[in-house]
Amino acid sequence: MANLPAIDKITSSVTTFDARYFRGFYYLERAEADDKDETIVMQDEARAVWITHDHGKSWKVHEQLEDAGIVAIYPHRYKKDRIFFITATKTVYYTLDRGKTIRSFEAEQLPTPDLDIMDFHPNQPDWMIWTGVEGCLDSWGSIGCHAEAWVTQNRGKSWTFLLPYVRKCKFITEEGRGNSEKLVYCEKFEREDTKSNNPLQLVASDNFFVESHDTPFKDIIDFATMSEFIIVAAKDNEQKSLKVEASIDGREFAEAKFPRDFQVPHQQAYTVLDSSTHSVFLHVTVNNREGFEFGAILKSNSNGTSYVMSQRNVNRNPAGYVDFEKMQGVEGVAIINVVANPEEVLAGQQKILKTKITHNDGAHWDFIPAPEIGADGNPVECDIKNREVCSLHLHGYTERKDPRDTFSSPSAVGMMMGVGNIGDRLKRYKDGDTFITRDGGISWHAVKNGTYMWEYGDQGSIIVIVEESTPTEFVYYSLDEGTTWIPYQFSEDKVQIDEITTVPSDNSRQFLLWGRETSIGDRIVTINLDFTGLTDRQCELEGEGPDGEGGDYYLWEPKHPTDEDKNCLFGHITQYHRKKVTADCYNGLRLRSVREIKENCTCTDKDFEWYVSDPYG
Repeated sequence: MANLPAIDKITSSVTTFDARYFRGFYYLERAEADDKDETIVMQDEARAVWITHDHGKSWKVHEQLEDAGIVAIYPHRYKKDRIFFITATKTVYYTLDRGKTIRSFEAEQLPTPDLDIMDFHPNQPDWMIWTGVEGCLDSWGSIGCHAEAWVTQNRGKSWTFLLPYVRKCKFITEEGRGNSEKLVYCEKFEREDTKSNNPLQLVASDNFFVESHDTPFKDIIDFATMSEFIIVAAKDNEQKSLKVEASIDGREFAEAKFPRDFQVPHQQAYTVLDSSTHSVFLHVTVNNREGFEFGAILKSNSNGTSYVMSQRNVNRNPAGYVDFEKMQGVEGVAIINVVANPEEVLAGQQKILKTKITHNDGAHWDFIPAPEIGADGNPVECDIKNREVCSLHLHGYTERKDPRDTFSSPSAVGMMMGVGNIGDRLKRYKDGDTFITRDGGISWHAVKNGTYMWEYGDQGSIIVIVEESTPTEFVYYSLDEGTTWIPYQFSEDKVQIDEITTVPSDNSRQFLLWGRETSIGDRIVTINLDFTGLTDRQCELEGEGPDGEGGDYYLWEPKHPTDEDKNCLFGHITQYHRKKVTADCYNGLRLRSVREIKENCTCTDKDFEWYVSDPYG
């Protein structure tokens, strides 16, 4: 184990705001060439816009936006340095340089209050779609009031009208699809009126609707654009149900075919979960009764049209979120919560949830093995060899306060953290403890008694946790992949911490606590935690021997838990660089975790999924 750092090498900076709550905050991810600037934009209760360039050590109200009346903030999805500030008028403020200078343009219409206002083009930084309101003399939702879509190709200097009576419009161009830069999908109401029973159509154009356009679907619920697919949920009026259609190129669609043994009389809701491994994970709701929702996860073939059953009875909440989360940075690992008593839930009884994990992208799911030692430091009392009655259960996505919080990070390869309990089912959140895995979910270890929030820094070489729902003046941090935890006092007074964050790429050595004072009123505070004083030496890869070992890193290989001979996962052996816990250095921005795919593995039965050309034949 590395020597414990001197406590004065970590610093904290507290900022108090004269407000009761944060409306929202937005990180502007750093550019690769700049490892100093860590910009955050925050809006407080009074809609004042604050900005920091040093990760919350110093904040200031942005003077150019102080009296602008900002009602919404939109970071550019594809350009890290750009962020847009929407007012209640047609004036839109924006920055191209991380808030250092502010410019403005005039939109053609007032912004829509309840719909997505802006969409950004992935390849053309100055192309944007604006959704505004028309005919709203009294208020949004009044008779004749509707949304209209406009597009600009020069960052708001001029606008081209797209369509009236829309719900949303999006650029569909995606790298590798080979489609037009101007391809746009819109959800448009069939009739240009605000009466009920007005079907929502999906319309498409590759010339900004200047000429004729296509109408792939005349009655839809919604559509989603994923990394590799476009998924449409359409109404099947003959069957009085829903159907799923998928497209890869944005032009040709095919209806999804579900397994023969999966029969839902009236498909009521879908949630598209993931499409990062050349297939779609789709949750199909089986029971839609509010508070009792659950359904099945189906997995598609490579074009998103033919599906096999992955797992039945997976938990969902009323908002449509599903307890499904993939481990970022490692292929094929995901965690779900299943409803163990579906028949009783259909009759109105409370759900019993259990947690399962897959290591082969949903082909097989198993209960998570419980650690031998519990969070109290004592041996676990139940029989850990019998996972039906003694396994680890974790609270999932349906209970998350902020959807940006995740179990894992793509830069902290192989690590996951969660709040849960050991036993035969998932218990109440407030009675849970905090757990970690360092080997891709194969084995788990207790971290602390009670519920903690966590954040990964410096690509996983620093992990910081803070107690949840309890005023505190301490955080705990680990420099050895969560094996040991060191306390650090960040304040003389206790603070109620609501969130812990860092840059989205998790490669910074600074963290930010968002909380509320408990001693003198209820003012909001931020606390910057700076770990850069621990070392000023960047880790080196040099010194690698023939096997790739050497320098400040070791090579880690994920594996399937049943593979005894080789570290095979998802069909191959992959090696990742992870910093040695004894190395007194930091990763910085430039470490690429994946070293290489060392070799492909011989397939076994568990590596195959069976598709047929006609699932009903």
